[in-house]
Amino acid sequence: MAMTNDEASALYEDAMARLQEGNHGGCLSLLEDLERERPNSRHVTYYRGVCLAQLGRLDEAEECAKRLEGKVDPATLTKLREEISQARLRQAVENPAQAAESEQNLLTVQNVYPGSMEECQMQVTIRSGVFHTGDDLAIVSPNGLRTAAPILRIGTAEVPLNLVRAGQTAFMVAKCDPTRVAPGATATCEGREEVYGATMVVSSAKPEAVEGTSAMTPELLALERMVRKGEFADAERLLNIHALQHPEHYAANRILAQVYLDAPAPLGNLQLAVTQIRSAYAKGGAEDPSVIHLLAEILGRNKEGAQGLRFLERLYAATKDPAARQALADRIHAYRDTFSLGRVWQFSDEYGEVVFETEDRAEAEKAVAKGALPSNAKCRTDNVGDWLPIERVLPRATAVPVGAPPKYNPWSILVLVLLVAVLAAIILPMLFR
Repeated sequence: MAMTNDEASALYEDAMARLQEGNHGGCLSLLEDLERERPNSRHVTYYRGVCLAQLGRLDEAEECAKRLEGKVDPATLTKLREEISQARLRQAVENPAQAAESEQNLLTVQNVYPGSMEECQMQVTIRSGVFHTGDDLAIVSPNGLRTAAPILRIGTAEVPLNLVRAGQTAFMVAKCDPTRVAPGATATCEGREEVYGATMVVSSAKPEAVEGTSAMTPELLALERMVRKGEFADAERLLNIHALQHPEHYAANRILAQVYLDAPAPLGNLQLAVTQIRSAYAKGGAEDPSVIHLLAEILGRNKEGAQGLRFLERLYAATKDPAARQALADRIHAYRDTFSLGRVWQFSDEYGEVVFETEDRAEAEKAVAKGALPSNAKCRTDNVGDWLPIERVLPRATAVPVGAPPKYNPWSILVLVLLVAVLAAIILPMLFR
């Protein structure tokens, strides 16, 4: 028999009373009963997450937090995530061996070098997981004092690294009061998600937008041919009619964007092209390469080349066909040149993760020459293409410097010494006869 509203309210109040008493197990048991009856209750999901975090069932608590995304105000969700973070930190400090086995991010501070009252340089050993520049550290001193400290830099100022992983010892600069960190302190971290662009977010997931369709009907195909032939005015009029009659067809918006981009004045209008291509993207064109290519081109011409590049890079990451990936890589290199976005040199470790990147070729060569990168590091340019041996991408950095002494084979040197000794044994007696 289904639970009545009065019964559900009484059960919820009983659960909250147990939570106030600190009886998280008892509270969770009642909330689980409510969950079966009221599976979409935000309050039940939230307090289930709180209890699960307190009981150390952190993966389940994270699932509750994910279910609440977009359904509760940001402050409430942040509070739950902080509960989970603190529980994870307690778990790491109380049982570091278990944390390492679970691949949780965990490090130990070896030495502390105060820089200022707001910044602290530390030598750390990574016990498990991976730490990235920009992550937020949660440091626990040996006496239990907790400190939040965003990572400002990993590595040296000359060669700042993107990440450091389990088994490595590295220098790290964090934003925190040095007096709150001491050798022997333990820290975990959580990654900081990047949000890009003020008006459009480049996401690796398909956006939850209006479900549209590219539906290249015979009418749209004919209109696209008109655009290619330069019949812009007639195409624009007919496309606007089609867009009103079939608002779900994002291809109509894409073709209209092409009209406003290519047509001469007064019909050509870059801002109208921006509006139409954004509509095509929002209606379901985020996974359509033709939309992404045109979006990038329009953003580039609208002096938003950096954002346009991000859309091309996202498309590249989602493309599996080798030929299509190579074509996209060539497009990205050309796009950078066209819109003066410069070059990027990236270096990866054996796991394929970027450990260092720079837009300055001299800095890239310096990092190689100083041996600051992993011995098996590989390199690529512009975030695309295959990872190649460094000498193929930066041959000058790995070449023997001009004027450097030649490297001799030790066996050649030994043979030379023996030869000199034999000659001396023959010639010297002849000189003193």
